[in-house]
Amino acid sequence: MRTISISIAAALAVAGLCAPAQADIVSMAGDADCFGLGGTCAPGDLWASDLGGTFFTDYSTPEDPDFTDSWESFGPVSFDLAGGAGSGFSVDLFVAGIADGPDRGPYAVFFNGTQIGQIEETGIDPDNAYQQVVLFSFAVPDALVLADNVLSFEASDAGDGYIIDYAALLSSSVPEPASWAMMLGGMAAIGGLMRRRRTSVAFA
Repeated sequence: MRTISISIAAALAVAGLCAPAQADIVSMAGDADCFGLGGTCAPGDLWASDLGGTFFTDYSTPEDPDFTDSWESFGPVSFDLAGGAGSGFSVDLFVAGIADGPDRGPYAVFFNGTQIGQIEETGIDPDNAYQQVVLFSFAVPDALVLADNVLSFEASDAGDGYIIDYAALLSSSVPEPASWAMMLGGMAAIGGLMRRRRTSVAFA
């Protein structure tokens, strides 16, 4: 005869309500409009072949920050990103063509003057690196995040052209009110289950 504890199984199920919230965007430079082409695009898409982009073309509008939605050559790039409350910060950089070949990178990425990572061609299709859409993500130490921040990098003088859709600062530690309610409800339910006498189901 075996016994299955329903209270433990129920507690584990309720604990699933307490899963961490997804990272929220704190601030963004750019407008995530698929490099000014409109619509949506995803990592792995080919900027010219799949999305219809034309090299050496500026798709930006007056509302777009410098260096976004326009095909750039090598040189220093920087974005201003506002800070905010929270922790677990990271930076997303959505680009195409920036890691084109072994002699064009890696490029150091800095947040407020401190290197947080590098742009490199690892995992990029070598035949399409000049146009492949890639999402680079970099962790940012909480202590580096201020009210006003500068994200920057500089391609080497061997760099080819590339285009940037957006750069975004994210935080994973500020759940929405609904998430807080679920977390508190989940903990209360677990506490209640632990106080009740365990119910068992017996199988012959």
